[in-house]
Amino acid sequence: MEKKKPVIKETHELTTRRLPGTDIVGYLSRIDIGSDGYRKGLLIQAAERSREENVDCIFLVGGLVGKREVAAQILKIREEEKAAYNKKRAELVDLAAQKAKFIFRINEEKKELEKKKFGGKLAEIEIKIEDLKDTLKEMKPRSPALILEEFVEQLAKELAEDLPRFQKNDGKQIKVYIVTSPAYDGLVGHRVALRLVELRKKERDVLYFGQTRAFVKLKKSDKGVVLLTPKKDVWRARYYSTYPDRLVEDDLKRGSKMPPEMYVVGCFGSSINRGKGSNKYQRITLPVLHKLEDTTTGENMVGMRIVKYHHGDGPNQVMTFDFKHMLMDERSMITLPPNCSKIQAKIIEDLKVHGSRHIGQFEDDLDIPREALEKALNGLVNRSRAKAGLVFNESSTQYSFNLNWLQKMLRFNWPEKNSGWQKNTVVGFSCPHAGSVHTAEKFILGELPDIIVEEDADVLFDAGDTIEGLKHFLVNRKEVVPGFNYTKQEKLAAYLFSAVMLKAFDKRLAKALKDMDVKKISPAEAEELAMKLLVTFIYICGNHDDWEEELGLDTLALFDEKMRKLVVDGIDRILRERGLPALSLPTLNGLADKKVLAFTEDDVYTFSSGITVGAIHYCAGRTETNSIWPQRALKQFRVHDKIVGNFHVEEEIEEYDAELGLRAADMLPTLKSKSDFETMKGKIVDFGVGVRKMWSYKGRVLITESGLRGKNPLKSLDANEVFRLHCKEIGIDINSKK
Repeated sequence: MEKKKPVIKETHELTTRRLPGTDIVGYLSRIDIGSDGYRKGLLIQAAERSREENVDCIFLVGGLVGKREVAAQILKIREEEKAAYNKKRAELVDLAAQKAKFIFRINEEKKELEKKKFGGKLAEIEIKIEDLKDTLKEMKPRSPALILEEFVEQLAKELAEDLPRFQKNDGKQIKVYIVTSPAYDGLVGHRVALRLVELRKKERDVLYFGQTRAFVKLKKSDKGVVLLTPKKDVWRARYYSTYPDRLVEDDLKRGSKMPPEMYVVGCFGSSINRGKGSNKYQRITLPVLHKLEDTTTGENMVGMRIVKYHHGDGPNQVMTFDFKHMLMDERSMITLPPNCSKIQAKIIEDLKVHGSRHIGQFEDDLDIPREALEKALNGLVNRSRAKAGLVFNESSTQYSFNLNWLQKMLRFNWPEKNSGWQKNTVVGFSCPHAGSVHTAEKFILGELPDIIVEEDADVLFDAGDTIEGLKHFLVNRKEVVPGFNYTKQEKLAAYLFSAVMLKAFDKRLAKALKDMDVKKISPAEAEELAMKLLVTFIYICGNHDDWEEELGLDTLALFDEKMRKLVVDGIDRILRERGLPALSLPTLNGLADKKVLAFTEDDVYTFSSGITVGAIHYCAGRTETNSIWPQRALKQFRVHDKIVGNFHVEEEIEEYDAELGLRAADMLPTLKSKSDFETMKGKIVDFGVGVRKMWSYKGRVLITESGLRGKNPLKSLDANEVFRLHCKEIGIDINSKK
């Protein structure tokens, strides 16, 4: 009787908790069991990080099985079985020829004694032939379908054992939801997923949502998420956003409903995040969770992502955990077996450095006699339960660590929670265009200080185009506030961003003073508080700012001078209002010099943790492939975080670098509600400020968080309204329609 196929629902609701709330979701992709890069230790790391972050559920978005590697293994087994079968058939043909030869000799031989002798040999051959026929029946090559069945069962059982029982931080078990990809999992992945659900039926912690796509409704946040995996094989792409954006676009064209809150695209091994700006949805991609042995679309990232979905219009916090740094030197994490000899210990330490070695290389480097080496190596190769399994490759005559041991037994180390971690936060923006009728001044003054305080920002980074400028007849085209020349635009920018700094400082100071006796605070302590609580403002010049050079002016010179004076006056006022000791003018000026910094694209700000950040304002046009410019920035500049301005669209990418570790490039949008120039070019702008948090350990970033804050007010100053108000003030009543 044919088995009924399981019915897979299109929509899935995951939790039963009441609204409102926050859903914390962990995302994995491409564990690729069956491939050489599979590592159980990475799954264990994912489970530990999920527990620390109190994750509610786990989604595995494509790549349960390494389809290509499994297909290659099936082909190899098939070819080996055929070769063995053909070899035995050749033996049978040879025996048949010998049999015919002896029959001929018996028929031709006249001496009975010789005939009897040949007859005995003939009988032996006939017995061998019959035995060989029986053997051939058993050796008949299996069909690929039968081999596939064997692989499905084997891989499903391995996964049932290897896949951790994911838990919240209180020990409560959470579920793992799987979506497979026809391109990366194929039929074998689909079958393994179904069988895995059966094998974990008792725990009921693994569910399968089917292939290619799944829509999930998160109960606590009431947000919808679409999980996407590629259906067709894809070619290698240079830019990370190429294929994810194509999948999202195809899904939007197929659908008839409103876009979800977020698209989560798996399988491509990248780590990009584009917030809800001009698009009505957020889009992220996922790192892989296996050791990269090959790249098909330019995979770079190994790790996992955790997203916090808040109820309402709040931003979704996207965290990335880098595991690739562990894989780059995974042999160093191999521990010595407790009962190994001194020679065996030296062999293992040598292999941890070199990977594979000939016995002669051991002899030369370790200065140990060959006989002693052979004995020690044989002991390591033949150990049944070794902490460091070794294999000997006969074709290359080299010793190396057993791949199966690395896949199953190797465990990775993650720094303890309170052991030297450092956190740095950058709130960045680009293109405020002070003096433009479209600049969101109320957002800058009203919301940006709160964002700095809420996100605990260390640095506020302005990536250029601080002022609107006057070139290209912007005044005549009514894109500049009437009467705002370069002087007024620079002054306005200084008033705006000094106010942002000071408002955030005042809020932080008020909070800090709650647990302090203000009367006992000394001037030195007041200075220390100001230095600690005042956000560092860094700016670079953009192409609109540089238009001043054509008039013989230093770019943003007035803005810089005005900013420092306003910051000095503001700190002095706030300290006095809070009852703190006054600081001397030289002290305040020195403070402003440290807190208001003018950078070029080559300058780098270095945190005490050693983490570096910089910015670049490219003078170029926007591209359809959104990740081109942030990827170019990472290639061009050797910093941990590079902020990219000018394009009025957002894309935040992360990339692993062998020297610097986890790096990021944040292409940030504008603080204008719109741009008439871009509107006429058929473009829509993204709006908001970017938040980049980096948790580092010993100078390497291991965790990041990225996101876009701010909602486009969609309001502009109407130059005609300014004219009408002026006329009204002088007593002239005009028809508002003219």
